[in-house]
Amino acid sequence: MMRADDSIDHFGGDQSTSRYPQHNDMRSSQSINHQSTSRYPPLNDDDDWTAAESISTLGMHSSTRTFHTSQPKQIPSRRIRHNSNNLILGLFSLNGLRIVAILLLIFTLAFRIKIVDVVEEFRISKQPFAKRENCQIVYVLGVEGSIHHGFTPILQALAEQQVDNKGEPYIVEYANGRLRKALFGLHGETRSLDDTTMIRHLFRKICPNDDRKRVYIEDISFPAGHVDETRSYRVKRQPSWAKMRDIRDIAQDRQAINHPTNLYKFVQSYSEYSDVKFVLIHRSFVETIASHTEFDGNVQYHANVIKGFILLISRFLKRTPLDPIEGKPLWTLVCMERLMKKYYNGDDERRNISRQRILNYLNLFLGWGARSTCQSCWESWKDSSKQHEDILGEARVDILHDHMKDLKQRTHGQWPPRIDKGVEEQVCNL
Repeated sequence: MMRADDSIDHFGGDQSTSRYPQHNDMRSSQSINHQSTSRYPPLNDDDDWTAAESISTLGMHSSTRTFHTSQPKQIPSRRIRHNSNNLILGLFSLNGLRIVAILLLIFTLAFRIKIVDVVEEFRISKQPFAKRENCQIVYVLGVEGSIHHGFTPILQALAEQQVDNKGEPYIVEYANGRLRKALFGLHGETRSLDDTTMIRHLFRKICPNDDRKRVYIEDISFPAGHVDETRSYRVKRQPSWAKMRDIRDIAQDRQAINHPTNLYKFVQSYSEYSDVKFVLIHRSFVETIASHTEFDGNVQYHANVIKGFILLISRFLKRTPLDPIEGKPLWTLVCMERLMKKYYNGDDERRNISRQRILNYLNLFLGWGARSTCQSCWESWKDSSKQHEDILGEARVDILHDHMKDLKQRTHGQWPPRIDKGVEEQVCNL
């Protein structure tokens, strides 16, 4: 940018005899106050004239030029007013009005949703509970790898075949979101499993007093998920379990007892409102481990974790054999091997008879009826075609046999458990 004195010289002026003595005064004053800077600070946008104007003016009207470089930089008040006016005009422009309207709509909807939620909560809090016998939770209990995905559809199909005393079919639901939220903390539930307010609200929702029989089936395994599980369990799978040398340390670990849910609190808190039953499913130890060899790091670690949770479940079954309200058996057992064709050496007739006996027993245990010919129960079932010992290899199978010996010792020979008044098909092999 052209300095003031340069512009004078360029147009024929003499610095010492300039027609503009004020410039000399200005230079002298600036030399005192601005020793480290140029004699004339560069022009900026806050001056009353621009560089372009200076060039055009110098040639024609140089005698009217005025400099204001000695003043500190300030934002003119007219610019503030100008920006404020632009903002106000922008808000009242078409796009601005649209944004304001959208914000008002969002606020209104959010407010209405909140009001609806409050009213709904109040309405639910006044609803009566269903009779306990009309609200049942059946938990398919088993360690990871016990073929939950194979057995649960059988149980669900069996429940859907049932009718109540009025001839109405049962209302059957698997993996109910509200129940999972309460039991496991899924879907962001942070309150305790045995929070009374949460439980009463839950049963007013899932078991209203309308004289209909409802059956809710749940089957999340023990343990569940992965160490880096993204789902919101209250207590997630812990990496430390894999390296605990004694499985008793896992079974009595506070986090393990509460993962994926606390079975003791579940029975004590939920049995008041619902008929809680457990169907324990058991699969051979070798096949159970072979189904998820990649979990917990390696086969050795995974076997350690599964043994720890088998001991945890074994202790729970031993300590809580009966329903706390009616004193009836709380749990029963299904041997998964008895559902498979290979157990009967390909004899379909024997297998079909055993399957029917198992269904009849489940009907009696769950209070659903004396007998059921449920042909659709087996439509989804497929025998596993895997050769599990080949998958593991001889060396790792030997390791698992050592784990089985340790498991027998830790459970005092009570695993797999025995049913006193069961059927032949409830004698499982380890």
